[in-house]
Amino acid sequence: MRRTSPFAMGIIYALMGTLFTYIAIGSATETIWNFSTILLALVATFDFGVAIRMFALHTKIRKITKTKNNLIFGGYFLLASFLAFCLFHAIRCHHFGF
Repeated sequence: MRRTSPFAMGIIYALMGTLFTYIAIGSATETIWNFSTILLALVATFDFGVAIRMFALHTKIRKITKTKNNLIFGGYFLLASFLAFCLFHAIRCHHFGF
């Protein structure tokens, strides 16, 4: 049985993060400070973080198999939350016409 590669999993998680961001924007009616909007944005942030970790793992595995060097990747959840916030803010501003 063949395992799913980290790169494919990263794409799946990135798509899920985009989907949850889109749903969160659709659930924001008058304000973004609804429970459902915040929960969906948190799930999207988690998905983007896992996607970045999967891409980093894919890169790490490729480099180990090619050069046998160990590389350390860290701090990706901070980057993922920033990307999710920027995407959410950009779509929200476009949606509400700010």
